[in-house]
Parts: sequence; structure tokens; C-alpha cells
Amino acid sequence: YAYDDAFSPVQPVGGPFLAWVACHNAGHFAAARQALEAGWHVVVEKPLALCADDARALAMLAESRDLLLAESLPWLHHSAVRDTLDEAPERLELRFTFPRLPADNYRHDPDLGGGALFDLGPYVASAALGLCGWPWRSVSVGAQCVGDDRAPSRLQATVTGAPRESDAPAPSVTAWMGWGDDLTYTNRLVAHATDG
Repeated sequence: YAYDDAFSPVQPVGGPFLAWVACHNAGHFAAARQALEAGWHVVVEKPLALCADDARALAMLAESRDLLLAESLPWLHHSAVRDTLDEAPERLELRFTFPRLPADNYRHDPDLGGGALFDLGPYVASAALGLCGWPWRSVSVGAQCVGDDRAPSRLQATVTGAPRESDAPAPSVTAWMGWGDDLTYTNRLVAHATDG
């Protein structure tokens, strides 16, 4: 399922009918909804949507039509991550950075879902959900965006979960992510086991 620059659907040819949504962040919800309504399975680049209500609406639509809906976060399944973690860690530290983006990149435009929270925040959430023993009883999130107020280029975040068993340690994820002139490509994950 493809979209041209005007965001109009291109008529599908043949199959299989799987839409891969990879437009700017603010367009993910509309593109995914349109594909689901057309009866297609959908994979969406992160973030799935820019608010929880839109994400829930997509999930309900996919479920009502017995269609696959997935957010693309393949880093969780990379062998460097999976082979390192024998069990869910108590604490994860993430650092994802990259150099300055071109001035016309949508990540600088808040109207297109730009900024570090939407672009990099899904890595923090996916680490908590995918690597730290989800489901938890509850979750607390703290995030601070640094840079331009409308489309910040840096994100510092902490996610802490309350495990289902009261005597289990509380898992947490801390992250520092962003882009800028002073940064290089960095992908770092440090896992701390429950025994220290």
C-alpha cells in the first residue's frame, strides 16, 4: 500500500495485501486506518500513532476485522539484543544518538509529528514492554525533552514498572536519546540483572 506526495492511496496491484506505513509520524494514523478499512494487514513504523486514543482506535479496528496491526520495532529481535538477555533484566540503560539531521527533515517539524518524544520515545517504551518482563501492575513514566520547545531534538526518559508479584524487583528503563551537531551514531544497551 503506497502513498504519493499528496497522501492519496495508490491502487494495489496483485498481493499479498500488507501495508507498510513509513510516512512522517503525523501521517501514520490516517494511513494505517485507511489500509485497515481497505481490509489490509498493516505494519507501521514507530510511532504507531501520536496519541493513545488513536492507537486504541487502530487496534480495535484491526481486531474487529481480524487483521494484523504491528508497530515496526525490529531492534528488539536483533541477535545482539536477544542473545545477550537470558532473562528479563531488572534495569536497562539505553543510549541512541545520531548526527544532525538535514534542516528539511520532518523530525524538525512538530506539525508532522517531529521531535524526540515521538521519534525516539518508542524505543524506551518497547524496551520496557519487550525486554523487562511485561506485564506489570502499573507503570510510571518521566520524560524531559531538550531543545526547541515545539520539536525537541533530545529525550531523557525513565520508565519504572510495578511487577505483578509484590516481592519481585521493580524493573526500570532509563534512556538518553537525540540528534545534533555534537553527536555521533551510538546504539548502546546495558542490562543489569536482578542479582546485581
